[in-house]
Amino acid sequence: MASPHTDEGRTQALARAGPITASRQPPALCTERHWDYVGIRGILAVVLQALAH
Repeated sequence: MASPHTDEGRTQALARAGPITASRQPPALCTERHWDYVGIRGILAVVLQALAH
């Protein structure tokens, strides 16, 4: 995993958080238009970045 403080690290954290978030939400709500999905994915990405650090 890339350094958590780079754009690449952020992108990787979001990519990892996406499937985790999607596993807990209905598929129709797993789009960029739904704030629940976007918000939860963002929080998980921050946690993943913190763990990587």
